[in-house]
Amino acid sequence: MDKQKKYKLINGTFSADESKEILTSVFSGKIQFHQLKNLSSLERFGKEDPFSIHRLAELNADMTALISYLNEAKSHGKQLKIESYIEINLL
Repeated sequence: MDKQKKYKLINGTFSADESKEILTSVFSGKIQFHQLKNLSSLERFGKEDPFSIHRLAELNADMTALISYLNEAKSHGKQLKIESYIEINLL
């Protein structure tokens, strides 16, 4: 079994609106994952999941900054090249 795998997730040139749709979808999926993980922890153990709470704050801040950046790119009529990879390492 390979110790490392790498998958291409996003690769292309997009308008600011397309970029916003793609990237906010990715961020929203991760935000939803951590919201559900935290809710599960609350229901099962009666306490929040500290890692999920921390990641939610990071993800929300990053998404806010990203949207601002994409809005600025749109106002200047710019396109964006996006490359994103998923790298998995066996531990």
